[in-house]
Amino acid sequence: MKKLASFIVCLMFLAVASASDRNDRNDRDFNLFEFNRLTAVVPPFTGNTNPIRKLGGGGAPWKITSGKAELDSTGKLEVRVTGLVLVATGANPIANFAAILSCQSIDPVTKAPTIVNLVAAIAPATTTGDAEIEGRVTLPSPCIARIVFVAIPATATAPARWLAISGF
Repeated sequence: MKKLASFIVCLMFLAVASASDRNDRNDRDFNLFEFNRLTAVVPPFTGNTNPIRKLGGGGAPWKITSGKAELDSTGKLEVRVTGLVLVATGANPIANFAAILSCQSIDPVTKAPTIVNLVAAIAPATTTGDAEIEGRVTLPSPCIARIVFVAIPATATAPARWLAISGF
C-alpha cells in the first residue's frame, strides 16, 4: 500500500510539473533564430549584380569584427555589430544601419513562393562601425529560411544595400 501511495504521489508531482512547464513556455517569448556571427559583403556580392533576396550589396567590400542577430516569436529583432567598416578605409561612412529580416514565404493570393523583406529598425552607427539595432516586425506565415541583413537604409531615390548578413 505504501508503494502504491508513493507511486500516486510521484505521478501527481510529474503531472503538476509538466503542466506548469507547458504554461511557462506558452507565456514566454522564445527565440526563433539566433546567429552569433555575421558576414560582411565581399565580391561577387558587392553592388547590384548578384543580389541576395532581392537586396544588392554595398558598392565596395566591407569587414566586420563581430555581429549577432536574434529574433523571437513576437517578431522582436535585435542586431548588434562591432567593427562593420569598409575594407579600403577601416572606417564606416554610413550614419545609420538598418536591420532587415528576410523570409521565403507564400503569397496568400497566388500561393506562389515569394520573398518578404521587412525593415525592423534603423539605428545610429559609429564611424568605427558599431551599432545596436532593435525593432519589431510582423512575421509572415510561413517565414522560411530566415536571413538577417545589416544594411544601408533605403531612401526615396535608392534601395537598401546590405553590408552584413547572418551566417558565415
